[in-house]
Amino acid sequence: MNNLQLQDNAVSSSKIADGTITGADINGGLYTRKNHIYTATSTVTVNFATERLSVECADANDILVEHVCNVPSNTSDLTILSERLINVHGADLFPATLTCTAQNRVPQNGEILTATVWCVAVD
Repeated sequence: MNNLQLQDNAVSSSKIADGTITGADINGGLYTRKNHIYTATSTVTVNFATERLSVECADANDILVEHVCNVPSNTSDLTILSERLINVHGADLFPATLTCTAQNRVPQNGEILTATVWCVAVD
């Protein structure tokens, strides 16, 4: 099998019929990653103190599209004190990051705080 390659910029999108190139036509890399939405989650048990928890997108170019600081249920004794987002637009030096801060109103009953981000992978 001969593996021919085209010169850079030899084919523009106007020369390709819609729907004629599929994932099988491209060898991994950019196709499998570009525009892929993924989640990242982190957890911590909150007992006797205020706890801070951070989670981030995998790469500085990736774009944060949704975020949440979660408590276990509507009847949880955890109170979310703050949610802080940094570097959310992609192309920064550091990945987009969510930091959640929570306090337990009934510290003898440890509860799980969860921080989750949904990010779009951008190459």
